[in-house]
Amino acid sequence: MGLGDAGPGIVDLGAGTGIMTRVLVGLGYDVTAVEPDPLMRARLPAASPGVTALAGSAEAIPLPEGAVDGMVAAQAYHWFDPDRARAEIARVLRPGGTARATRLRQGWFFSKIRRRPTRVSAGS
Repeated sequence: MGLGDAGPGIVDLGAGTGIMTRVLVGLGYDVTAVEPDPLMRARLPAASPGVTALAGSAEAIPLPEGAVDGMVAAQAYHWFDPDRARAEIARVLRPGGTARATRLRQGWFFSKIRRRPTRVSAGS
């Protein structure tokens, strides 16, 4: 499973303490963590330096319309109200953006997700 042509701006939705956040950062994505639980969210900055952690939920993502290239929910989708979450995810994704929900299993997801392709500008 990969994020396809998702650009660098990714939301880790229901980020918890940032396990998937750190995987995505390590793969080259610019990640914004969205987490409703204040205790979990409070642990993110120490564990994932430089990552923005926002208070929010799948049904109320605190980002403007079309703000991100991709969205990942690892171990969190079962907590979402599916209809409201799908509408909110669609609102926040840019046109052509990608969303993925998964469950982390030891060694499985980490080996399947692909590194973000490096884009070279015409002037490089």
